[in-house]
Amino acid sequence: MDYDDNGLVERFEAFFREYYSDEVGDLARNYPRDQKSLCVDWRDLYKFDAELAEDYGYHPDRYQAAAEEALRRYDLPIDVSLGQAHVRVHGLTQTNAVSDIHSEHLNRLVSITGVVDRAEAPRSHIEQAVFVCQRCSYQTQVPQGQGNELREPYQCESCERQGPFKLDPNKSEFVDHQQVRLRERPTGGAATADHESIIAVLEDDLVKEVAPGDHIILTGVVRYDSDQSFDATLVDKYVETTDVSPDQTFGIDPDPYQDEIDALPERETIYEDFVDSLAPSIHGYEDVKLALLLQLFSGVTKHLPDETRIRGNIHTLIVGSPSTGKTQLLKAFANVAQHALYVDAGNSTGVGLTTAAVRTAGGRNAWELEAGPLTLADNGFAALDSLDSLSAEDQQKLREPLEHQQISSSKGDNTTSLTARTSVLAAANPMYGQWDEYEPLGDQLGITPGVLSKFDLVFLTTDWDRDSDDRALADAILRTSQAGELLARKEHGDTHDVDADVLDGVTPPIDPGLLGTYAAYARRTCYPAVSEEARRELENFYVDLRERTSNVGIPLPVTAMKLEALVRLAEASARVRLSDTITTEDVNRVTSLVEQSLGVFDLESAPASPEAEESEGSPDGPLTDAEKVKRVRSIIADIDDKQSEGAPVEDVLSLAVQRNIYPGVERSRVEDQIEKLKKQGEVYEPSTDHLRTT
Repeated sequence: MDYDDNGLVERFEAFFREYYSDEVGDLARNYPRDQKSLCVDWRDLYKFDAELAEDYGYHPDRYQAAAEEALRRYDLPIDVSLGQAHVRVHGLTQTNAVSDIHSEHLNRLVSITGVVDRAEAPRSHIEQAVFVCQRCSYQTQVPQGQGNELREPYQCESCERQGPFKLDPNKSEFVDHQQVRLRERPTGGAATADHESIIAVLEDDLVKEVAPGDHIILTGVVRYDSDQSFDATLVDKYVETTDVSPDQTFGIDPDPYQDEIDALPERETIYEDFVDSLAPSIHGYEDVKLALLLQLFSGVTKHLPDETRIRGNIHTLIVGSPSTGKTQLLKAFANVAQHALYVDAGNSTGVGLTTAAVRTAGGRNAWELEAGPLTLADNGFAALDSLDSLSAEDQQKLREPLEHQQISSSKGDNTTSLTARTSVLAAANPMYGQWDEYEPLGDQLGITPGVLSKFDLVFLTTDWDRDSDDRALADAILRTSQAGELLARKEHGDTHDVDADVLDGVTPPIDPGLLGTYAAYARRTCYPAVSEEARRELENFYVDLRERTSNVGIPLPVTAMKLEALVRLAEASARVRLSDTITTEDVNRVTSLVEQSLGVFDLESAPASPEAEESEGSPDGPLTDAEKVKRVRSIIADIDDKQSEGAPVEDVLSLAVQRNIYPGVERSRVEDQIEKLKKQGEVYEPSTDHLRTT
């Protein structure tokens, strides 16, 4: 039915009386101090009058004006005028990604999902400007649009001259105004990849409703900006926002997988199948992959009565030599996880990873906040590669988001705190690029202790003692390559069937899309609690671990934070099978992982050279790496005490070999150790071929 303007207003009045009478009454009682808008669900309007609802989307300006006029005419129980109240429609059945907004959407009401990656500081916008004619003092009111130029009257309505005019700010009407940038949500790609974005204009009570990192559903009217004044990927369009609501789904829809989701917990080999589905082309690393699996499922975030928040997100760090598969693991994880970003920290700074304050476009002296990957991945995952490339100062900027799950930012007149409830998987190289198997591994990390302590699990991957595994590794690499070759041939027209045995090693048992959706489903629906038996197991393990590591100088001291990490991991283990109860099997699974994570740091069990493993150089067994270093320094100091010019290098080498510090190894190993001590500043040459300790 084609309504005239008055008929349209009457139709909206009838709709409000039938569907929103209580809400209109609440608005009247709270207007304007506590409430300025009536929020209307488009689906309610559709139930009331389907044609009215459809036409609202095609002609939003006319229909919103009629709806707001209906509010002003509404017979209210109290004496109040809703003259400036807004009607904000939300709940459209079709939701678009930013990249789906095209020219056909201009001047239409649409819903867009995305993440806010930039928000400028709020400012005042002139809505109705009053100009005074400088010749006759007549006042003219001129409505203002969204452009940067102030619209003046063409001529004075009284004296009919074309000015000059002067703005009267005291009589003009202002409204709070804010611009934010909405971009496509993270989907496993690189944070630096090009993502479509669009500017959204928020006004009045919508101002400051969103912040960088927020995932939202934005409803508004797509406009064309003739002034080209907005800095956006879609430079010729922006959205005049009518409603903003949080997007709790993050675009995750379990419905297509619901039957498989219901069946997965019944698998007897569910853990093994999931582990084998994470980066199947990467051979080995079963413990690391199990850790990544648990990270996908996460622990339970807890909010206590005293407002204390205990994070549920799990953080994992992998430190290893180059070309040991770290980057492939991170990218595979980011591709499987729902709502994840991969970031090369080598191309970033600590500020760039968190949030940055940048100058507002257009030359105005103001700041706007731009979200970094840890904020954009809020309630998701960030895979940070090359963490060691960050300076110690930049690494320290990660402590707040890792532990407190927020980022505090202060710049110019803009001070705020942004949420960063992000689970971090990081990878790093050793301090000197490669591991030195004769040095304590904990001394080679290159990660500041404050940041290192925030990771629940730390794995050190080496290429030592792999002689027995080299053939299996070579076989896996060659099979992967062969599978890729055969698939490439088939893709380009080869009609021969691909050998199933060849594909078996690189085909995940569970589809990555199903795994990511299942994990997201578990995080949203499963909240396990620890059984009494499991609680005792956790307590006993923690107390025993504290006792075993109390006198060992490891870079990851066992504190109460480690117990919290154990609980998070056990919760994630239960979530894998959608269980409401944490069992002793879950505890055994995660304590084994923690043993693997911490064991490599223990100086008494740190990997030593193959020769040292077979040595009888000490009555109590082979010397540890730290003891070897100390004995070489002791030899230098002892000889130096008897020599005026320092310890002769030849004497040091002879005595070290005589004392069998490096059994089965020629003196070249002692020479290497001396050179390392010199580089570390622990030994120097007071004269040629003579040594002295510092």
